[in-house]
Amino acid sequence: MNHSEQLEVLLVKYFQGETTIKENDLILQWLEQSPRNEKFFLETKLLWESGRISDIRIKDELKHSWDRVIQSLNKKSQEFVVALNAKQTQNRHIIGSIIKIAAAILIAFGSALLVYRYIHPVSSRSIADYYQFYTPNGAKSEISLPDGSVVWVNSGSTIKFPQNFSNTYREVYLEGEAYFDVKKDEKHPLVVRTSEVNIHVLGTAFNIKCYSEESTVETTLERGSIVLEFVEKSGERMKMETGQRVIYDKVKKNVVLDKSVKTRYFTAWKDGKLVFENETFENLSTRLERWYDIEITITDEELKDIRFTGTFENETIEQGLQILELTTPIDYAISKNHIYISKGK
Repeated sequence: MNHSEQLEVLLVKYFQGETTIKENDLILQWLEQSPRNEKFFLETKLLWESGRISDIRIKDELKHSWDRVIQSLNKKSQEFVVALNAKQTQNRHIIGSIIKIAAAILIAFGSALLVYRYIHPVSSRSIADYYQFYTPNGAKSEISLPDGSVVWVNSGSTIKFPQNFSNTYREVYLEGEAYFDVKKDEKHPLVVRTSEVNIHVLGTAFNIKCYSEESTVETTLERGSIVLEFVEKSGERMKMETGQRVIYDKVKKNVVLDKSVKTRYFTAWKDGKLVFENETFENLSTRLERWYDIEITITDEELKDIRFTGTFENETIEQGLQILELTTPIDYAISKNHIYISKGK
């Protein structure tokens, strides 16, 4: 049995819940080789659990990292692998065809990268009991929670939630931006926890933006009602109604309530549209950096306070800058993934 076949055997055995501690160690070493291995593991695991796959074939680009794991083992571990080869031959009848990743699974995960640790589960709830997803800049992801609620996760954001919600409440952790469409369950309220604000909901749809590098946390309610709990204000609470937006200043610790907003300006990103209204160039640049996975340097300070209104949908970053040029005299230079913007003549 070659190295890639050994990995196939171990993954099948793991999905069946039959791996030993040593076998878990081997898989963990392989997972730590690259994020690609982790993503492949999750996709395969979920397909296995959903009953849509009975065979595994390790993709060529993942085999080399497994080879490195095997080659790094000491003599004792090598003997363990030899024993594994002989012991697990009976499992080979379920291995052999190439995985056909279901379109629904790919849509569900989008471009999210898995950073959840699968191995060494513990008896009490810890990080090992949670799924954690990171959506990189330039991407968006749609994820289903264990209760059937749907979350759209924006660029540069991380979401964490348990494999199964508790019997008393549903709990999700967020850093960045996400849109929640929450399935109603009065017996099990959902709590979205951020570093500054906790959102308590039953069944509703809302957007929360809480990037750690930004000075504000912004919550926009599209449907239903929610209760905000301000962590740094001794748990002070505020109820929000449909069409409202709340901005919490993390530095000043003050709260601003806008009772009537066009929610689409703050939720259109989940539909692939970057909508901005009367937004400073400095704030817009931050959004463009995440949207296109680029870096922007504004060389003239006075440009930062200029305000823009518009919508980007299918435009490239260069097309977007050309649109901004129509209303503001700016010059820009592109160097690989970095854009320098200066005042035009």
